[in-house]
Amino acid sequence: MRTVPGMPAQADDTSETVDSAWTPPELTASEPEAQEPSEEHVRAALAASSRAEASLSALHRAIQLVTANVSGAREANSQLNQELARVREMLGSSNEERLALKNRVELLERALVEARDQADAERRYIIDDQDRFLAGLLDEHEQTLERVVREREALRAQLEQMARRDAAEERRSNLTPPDRPITDAAQELVEARHVIEKLTTERDRSREVLRRLQAQRDDAQAQLSRLLRENADLIQELETLREPVHTPRDAKRTLPAHPAAAQPVQPMVSELELDPGDRPTVEAGVTQRSTQPPARSQLEWAIAASRPSPPGNSLEAVEPPPKPSPLPRKPDPITRPLGGYAVSGEEVTTEHAPHPSSKPPRR
Repeated sequence: MRTVPGMPAQADDTSETVDSAWTPPELTASEPEAQEPSEEHVRAALAASSRAEASLSALHRAIQLVTANVSGAREANSQLNQELARVREMLGSSNEERLALKNRVELLERALVEARDQADAERRYIIDDQDRFLAGLLDEHEQTLERVVREREALRAQLEQMARRDAAEERRSNLTPPDRPITDAAQELVEARHVIEKLTTERDRSREVLRRLQAQRDDAQAQLSRLLRENADLIQELETLREPVHTPRDAKRTLPAHPAAAQPVQPMVSELELDPGDRPTVEAGVTQRSTQPPARSQLEWAIAASRPSPPGNSLEAVEPPPKPSPLPRKPDPITRPLGGYAVSGEEVTTEHAPHPSSKPPRR
């Protein structure tokens, strides 16, 4: 009986071979033809067992390979979990840094807005106060100049009348006494000379005060330039802090997890100023306003007049570029010749100032 090679068939063949092997000698001797089919069954069973052994060894190797692949997959999964944990920590630290920088930028912007508002209010107060003061000072100076001119014309007319009267008296008398007593006209002439000297002294004093005011104006313009530079530096720092924070993507995956994996980004504050089109320049701020208010202590020292203090703090905040002055430009009294007098005998001669005028006279 022949079967398909396999395990059950192998068991049947082995049992048949065992039965045929333990048959009595007389049967084997009597039946030589039946021995040949049993040997064929034994050979078939041995071949089937060798094939089964080979298939079992191949299956065993496949099972070992699958087991190794499963263990490798488990190790890769654990490494991926660790890498995800590190990435999660890095994202958390970067989010914290981003929120901290955002809060800092908001605080700086709020402080900048408050400082700018305070500087605007204080600048408006100082400009209005000093404009009123300078306008009053210039008006008073012009009134004094007009009064001096009127008095000069009156004294000149009076001296001409006195000269004509003295000439008429000399023609009538045809002689001049050597020691004539001082008349009323001579007394008026002496008083006029005293008045002219007093007015000349007052003119020189007003010129000195105006020189001091111009020096204080230059100091105020230098202070404005410094404040504009500080404002530009602060704006540059705000622009630097507004830049986004970048997280490094090519970090090594084999590094151990650490809470501070992402290093904090330190913003580098540049000392460069903004572009000329983005911010007002110092030259523009200086040329927009030719009469900058001087310092308060120097005004009190120069003019000896107490001024009210501003309602805000001292001018240390950032100032925007000043607006042009609403007052018209007036001639400089320093370069404008006022004229003097020199009385010699009974004639009046006019002495002009030695320096020329750099501005046209007012109409």
